[in-house]
Amino acid sequence: QFEGQEIAIDSKVGIFITMNPGYAGRTELPESVKALFRPVVCIVPDLELICLISLFSEGFLQAKVLAKKMTILYKLAREQLSKQSHYDFGLRALKSVLVMAGELKRGSPDLPEDVVLMRALSPSWYTLLSLQPSLLGGCPLHHLFGSQEYGVGLPRGEFRHLPNCFTQTTLHSRSHLLQTPPG
Repeated sequence: QFEGQEIAIDSKVGIFITMNPGYAGRTELPESVKALFRPVVCIVPDLELICLISLFSEGFLQAKVLAKKMTILYKLAREQLSKQSHYDFGLRALKSVLVMAGELKRGSPDLPEDVVLMRALSPSWYTLLSLQPSLLGGCPLHHLFGSQEYGVGLPRGEFRHLPNCFTQTTLHSRSHLLQTPPG
């Protein structure tokens, strides 16, 4: 029964509702609707495994290494950058970057895979951060995916300084916002 009206439901049919009320723009279901469903809790998805499978399916041979770099990058972004609603470092955003990387790889099969992935990352990250690309400069994208011979960043390998890059970027953007005269 729903709102005083009897509704016939076939026993072979399941009705499911996926809720993520913490996600921007979402609202809670009314209690009267919630009462009709059995709650189920899902675990947090394994982003590294999702990256690995997605990259392999897109034809990346170095998928294991690149999946690790992607998960480090997104984890640091979620932890270090502002929690504003327009920042989205979740699975949906990550998956869209991986799909874009696959398209770029098919379009430029001779480019190194880390360069392809960085090119897929760059536009979405610059847009998400609402900053000029120069503010990110040599920080996370370039440290994780850089390649000297293609002119897209710094040498690979060193990860311990990345949290500091995020902090500097965040502090720099805050001071930039504070110094901007009201307009």
